[in-house]
Amino acid sequence: MTNPYPILNVEEVVLRTPTTTVVTAEEAIKIIEQLETAMEQFKGCVGLAAPQIGISKAVAIIRHEEREINLINPTILETKTPFVHRREGCMSFPGKRFDVPRFRLIRYETDALWSYENNKPEPVFAPDYLPGQPTRLVRRETVSCADEDEEDPAVSLIAIAVQHEIDHLLGLCLPWKEGAVEVEGDPIIRPVLVARVGRNDPCPCGATDPVTGRRKKFKKCCGKI
Repeated sequence: MTNPYPILNVEEVVLRTPTTTVVTAEEAIKIIEQLETAMEQFKGCVGLAAPQIGISKAVAIIRHEEREINLINPTILETKTPFVHRREGCMSFPGKRFDVPRFRLIRYETDALWSYENNKPEPVFAPDYLPGQPTRLVRRETVSCADEDEEDPAVSLIAIAVQHEIDHLLGLCLPWKEGAVEVEGDPIIRPVLVARVGRNDPCPCGATDPVTGRRKKFKKCCGKI
């Protein structure tokens, strides 16, 4: 049976091991598509790195509202204004929270997907890629800045997410990051499949009706969350 919770069962050695470079656009696109598929399974997931699904390659994605960021072989060039980001969490460690040293501003490079069809270079997103379409990885520089108001986590979320995912690619998960301090966590809510599960299908969490002993339907169990 296919494990519906791949993020929670990756071996620690994979999460601790620094990733290797992605060489081709085709390889990057394939990993991005796998990350997007895995990310659909979890509520509240803003970013995901390849090691979290067992792929030791330097690729991560961030998907939040209208923002879509692909990190391919990223390198941080400059950091400014250190601060402590309070109660940061991670999909690989559900229920745990950490106060983590972060930076309000980071300048970084990452490879981007560019299409060279008809010799006219244009950026291309992984979902729009057509098999056989001439595509290359192009090095781009980006600045990500967290707002001065750290009381509003939504404002600084993208900048924090970029740092969080790059840490994953370096083998630095929250419990092992220097300076990170575990604080009181949240109740562990087991992730549930919110995609590809019908309302009348058995709930993937495995809960049963205490009277009949039968598996609860998704709409009457985790589908109500």
